[in-house]
Amino acid sequence: MSLFDEQYQEGQLFDCGSPQVNTLRLAIWINTERRDPSSVAEEIADLFLEICREQKLAGK
Repeated sequence: MSLFDEQYQEGQLFDCGSPQVNTLRLAIWINTERRDPSSVAEEIADLFLEICREQKLAGK
């Protein structure tokens, strides 16, 4: 069992306080479980930038 699996089962993996950060961590977990982690780096960066843009538009 991976560290991700252990944290997921304990309910800790996605509980960061911010829905956007939780979504990003979920996306990272899903992508690294399904593919080579290095192949999802660009996708993760795009998600992060999208979250930053949304927060900027929301005035946060």
